[in-house]
Amino acid sequence: TEMLAEALYIAGYENHALKRQSPEELGAAALLHDVGKLAVRKKLLKRPGCLTPKERKELQQHTVRGEDILRKLEKHDRTLRFEVARELAVFHHERWDGEGYPRGIAGTQIPLGARIVAVADVLDALLSDRCYRRSLSFSRAVQMICQQAGAQFDPGICEIFRECRECFSPHRAGQYGGEFPNKEKWKDCVYGNSKTIKRSTDYRV
Repeated sequence: TEMLAEALYIAGYENHALKRQSPEELGAAALLHDVGKLAVRKKLLKRPGCLTPKERKELQQHTVRGEDILRKLEKHDRTLRFEVARELAVFHHERWDGEGYPRGIAGTQIPLGARIVAVADVLDALLSDRCYRRSLSFSRAVQMICQQAGAQFDPGICEIFRECRECFSPHRAGQYGGEFPNKEKWKDCVYGNSKTIKRSTDYRV
């Protein structure tokens, strides 16, 4: 999440929104985006087969459960991070086309942070083994995300992600210092693609 937010910041995408919190703060808040799953039955989370409509509805409640958990924590620590974390928890499954949950909001009605987390979360899920499928290749994961531009995901974010895709590749992690990249080396990679991004579409505001 932090890496994608940094790429958007470099590209000048919705900088008025990104000024609300730094990429580092957004990345830290994003660690709590699925905290609501603590209130979901473990059996449901580990179910290898298809979920019934009732079970799927129960699982979808993790968004509002997460919002409730973080609102309670926010009462004891009124920092921007908790406010942003609550926003990410409740909105990260909303879709650009309005077909998401729990509120069914669309487009820029969805907070920018939640739109960023939506892409980062799906990328992480596709690259990880799940109880119902094996992990996918990085190229296939990128393809699947970009196919959902304008439907599930913000098309502008998808465009920047596509242009900088090699900077997110797990195969290049070693060049940046391991699983958690050296930020300066990673930024050099993004800056190397930034001219392509801005030539493709002017996202500056």
